[in-house]
Amino acid sequence: MDSISILFGDGNGNFADEVSYSTGINSSPQSVATGDFNNDNRTDLVVANYRSHTIGIYLAFDHGNFSSMISYSTGFQSFPIRVTVADFNNDTFLDIAVANFRIDNVAVFLGYGNGSFNDPISYSTGASSDPSALVVADFNKDNRLDIAVANSENGNVGILFGDGHGHFQTIVTYSTGFQSHPDSIVTADLNNDTWLDFVIADSTSDYVAILFGYENGTFGGKTVYTDDSFSNPTALTLGDANYDNKIDIILTNFGTDNVGVLIGYGNGTFKFDQSYPLSSGSGPAGVAIADFNNNTRWDICIAEFGTGTINLLVRYIRARFLNETIYSISNSEHIHSVAIGDFNNDNQSDIAVATSSGDTIGVLIGYGNGSFQSKHLISLVHMLIHNV
Repeated sequence: MDSISILFGDGNGNFADEVSYSTGINSSPQSVATGDFNNDNRTDLVVANYRSHTIGIYLAFDHGNFSSMISYSTGFQSFPIRVTVADFNNDTFLDIAVANFRIDNVAVFLGYGNGSFNDPISYSTGASSDPSALVVADFNKDNRLDIAVANSENGNVGILFGDGHGHFQTIVTYSTGFQSHPDSIVTADLNNDTWLDFVIADSTSDYVAILFGYENGTFGGKTVYTDDSFSNPTALTLGDANYDNKIDIILTNFGTDNVGVLIGYGNGTFKFDQSYPLSSGSGPAGVAIADFNNNTRWDICIAEFGTGTINLLVRYIRARFLNETIYSISNSEHIHSVAIGDFNNDNQSDIAVATSSGDTIGVLIGYGNGSFQSKHLISLVHMLIHNV
């Protein structure tokens, strides 16, 4: 079902009823991100709708309820695949950047701070580049936000350096290797030299690679990590998984139905720790890390494309995740990505997912113990009437 789903947590790892919101007929939402777009101190949602060539905004009301979708075109036959949120022009209002897979650009929507956005400004990522993921940070330390893009077809990472006023320079690219296909990208200072580095997942070559950052925002020195358990790695996240104050890498392997953990040493090197098997055919496609039950231990949240479920690996103890728990979103829903936020202002972590096989978005209310109630679907017509 074309939908996003939100699971509300109570801080003990429990989750309440899923509530669903439409993303539009044949929209195929691929990615979801969070932010307060109208400055009301509530967490709103934005979703990239791949087949309807739009982004959709959902403004939050009290108690975790959301408005019907407000859509903005990303361009003719653009196929937006990833979305992220930041303040690109330093006006204190959140803006949105979208990777448009088929028209080879990044579209930037500048926000007005009232939940509405300007027409997009597009920046080329290169001919036939197929941008598949993006991340925002200040890569050259000029106190202006930049956008880095994983160009899956051209085998490179491209950087759009920002001017601090919401505009970006022509893309500068760095190779990720011959015949590489970077599909996911995250950033952090992995070797403690104060410069940001990139981690990419290559879905074709079955490895995770690091590009190290140097002065003035340049990158190189590629290092590759792989294992027999890696196959079609699709998503990445970073966190201190083993509580040694060093950054670790968590990845999902779509082809082998598992989650892999690379333990970092703090000097830019990593060691493969373990892969955690998931159910056959689960097809893990998105991953996030958070403490859902407030026990000061990180939990892993996995969006499973093949089974339409959310999987929580909880209670990380000495480099081991325990207590796998499965939460069904709905039959035959294909979940592409997952985002974490506090959607009902109860100071607990909740979960939102983007699904691509139907005409709803779903919200799951969490109890804090990792359990979910039955799903409630809300039709598009009902939503439009209810929110007039």
